[in-house]
Amino acid sequence: MTRIICGVDISSASLAARIGRDGATGSFPNTAEGIVALASFCHAHVVELVAMEATGGYEQQPFALLSEQGLPVTAQRNQSRLVTASAVLAWFTELLALVARQIRELEIAIAALISEDPLWHQLDQVFRSIKGVADRTVARLMAEMPEIGTLSNKAISKLAGVAPLARDSGKQQGKRAVRGGRPQVREILFVVAGVAGRYEPDFIAFQQRLRAAGKPGKVIRIALAHKLLVRLNAKAREVRQHMATEMPDLRAPIAVTN
Repeated sequence: MTRIICGVDISSASLAARIGRDGATGSFPNTAEGIVALASFCHAHVVELVAMEATGGYEQQPFALLSEQGLPVTAQRNQSRLVTASAVLAWFTELLALVARQIRELEIAIAALISEDPLWHQLDQVFRSIKGVADRTVARLMAEMPEIGTLSNKAISKLAGVAPLARDSGKQQGKRAVRGGRPQVREILFVVAGVAGRYEPDFIAFQQRLRAAGKPGKVIRIALAHKLLVRLNAKAREVRQHMATEMPDLRAPIAVTN
């Protein structure tokens, strides 16, 4: 049975995709937003494997974010298709089996850690009620930002780096820009917010209002990520407050700080 494979040619600025030899093509910016669009393109064409070559590090973000979207990106599997020597092919097969087993073992271990911790389990449940938030996304988010639900929306936004900060000095004033914060968290937020912007009604309406107001794509992307983080922070705060009330001996309440 023929598998549907999407080949992606990567540069610092763009991602050129083709389905099979003569299938659909698409070009996407090599940004978090562009990678989300590429993932949607692949899902729409029922792609089973994304194949890409190492290009000096430009492939790292597409590799990570496409994997977050549930798309298999395995370089060794792509290379094995070119192997003809039986001994080498056997080595590739063994390696792929090992990698698949290790991935599965890690997923099971992470799921067990989440289910065994009452707080993380509850956060996992409420976070995944938002379209685009998957189990591996929850694990990464909670690992990268354990403070979620303990800080104000303003403070958590600064911590993630999705709060516009003024560039004012004396009489000089500049446009507010997003800088600093935790880039790994921003990557997660951009990916999930891109999905929420297509499926969550209030995110869709919010995105449409920004577009109608003439806001550029980058501003809209950051605004959606900020909205998502505020939503997640509110859900986490509710979970923490509930647990502090229902199970005071399990976890001491954590005050929300500015």
